[in-house]
Amino acid sequence: MAFTVKKIDFRPWPVTVLTHESDDAGNVSEREETFVCHFRPLGECNFEIIMQEVDRLHPMPKTAEEIEASIRSGVLVTALRQRREAEFWKRVVCGWGPEVQDEDGVSITFSSGVLTDLITGPDGPAIVRALSDALAQLRDGRAPEKNLPVSPAPGPAGEVQAGPTSSTPIFPPGESAPAGRSLQPPQTNVISSGQNII
Repeated sequence: MAFTVKKIDFRPWPVTVLTHESDDAGNVSEREETFVCHFRPLGECNFEIIMQEVDRLHPMPKTAEEIEASIRSGVLVTALRQRREAEFWKRVVCGWGPEVQDEDGVSITFSSGVLTDLITGPDGPAIVRALSDALAQLRDGRAPEKNLPVSPAPGPAGEVQAGPTSSTPIFPPGESAPAGRSLQPPQTNVISSGQNII
């Protein structure tokens, strides 16, 4: 049996984003949407180089004095963290599928600027969590879930349970996805002009 080494420009992988919304009465609902993300085919050495570049461009304050100086200068640590996230992901993600659409159902062409707007927007933490989980699956060499389509396809797909989370650290700062969450089949994803939601 042969082992075939393929040259690829990107690896398509499903990314499931969980967001929460509240109605006027304060009832909170969870929305789960899946889109296909195109990840650059990177090795661990590449991630190290990317993180060094992120640190060079957007150094995080490390001491109490640096944090205080950052606050005095008007730079919030949380905003800096989002800029670091955006810098990291624009070097790792190189596209997405046509299921990422605006409110009118028109596919949104990928660009690093649109990706940055999503990551630094109101749902940025949820998007980063979802990207981190998908990247962990790729880096660990494990499938997202048995029989979960990698590309959107017409027709229903059954609900499956997520497997264990990765023990591999995710390089960009942020939260990791919780273990055992339920995944839904791919749906149409809408970016709302006011909310920047995938």
